[in-house]
Amino acid sequence: MAIDCGRLKPIELYDTTRSSWVVGPKRDRAKYAMAVYEGIIREVYEIAVWVPARSTMCSFDRPGEPDSRRWEFVGQIASAGVRTKYRDRSVVHYQKPGAQNPIMYVNCD
Repeated sequence: MAIDCGRLKPIELYDTTRSSWVVGPKRDRAKYAMAVYEGIIREVYEIAVWVPARSTMCSFDRPGEPDSRRWEFVGQIASAGVRTKYRDRSVVHYQKPGAQNPIMYVNCD
């Protein structure tokens, strides 16, 4: 199911973007997370910390206990300079043909 980012309130876009991901230890090297819709970066968040999914407050209902297999980040909207650099830009050049994983690490090795 695709989510139309244009219809979400800013807090809803943040909560949708930050939760609930199956990610490995490489997540700790990620500085930013980006909300991407239809191949375009819609917002950029600076990651402060990763925590088990469903362990923080959220703007929509997420029933269940924290999930140690999935993660969510806590962060804030990135600085104006970072947002200007990335927002409204395509991510097509980062994607390998046929890639289906919604998680993509860039410069985190």
